[in-house]
Amino acid sequence: MLEVNRPDRAARRRRGKTDWRLTAVLTRYAPVLLARPGLDPDTTAALLITPGDNPDRLASEGSFAAVAGAASPGKPGGSRSSW
Repeated sequence: MLEVNRPDRAARRRRGKTDWRLTAVLTRYAPVLLARPGLDPDTTAALLITPGDNPDRLASEGSFAAVAGAASPGKPGGSRSSW
């Protein structure tokens, strides 16, 4: 009996080739970023693509961290500090 959720072999081969190509490009053009702990090739590529899509959105290191999901959450918008 066939398993419906089992990916076919051709799809796995294509994914493997794509992963290999992406890793090769990143190793050549962004080896320092790729070598950082916790950054796999997919995440590294996303970090490199984000500023290219909308560079005005990333005016500071903090804004880049927010887009990358690495910023700590701030206070909620309606909060006030008490004296």
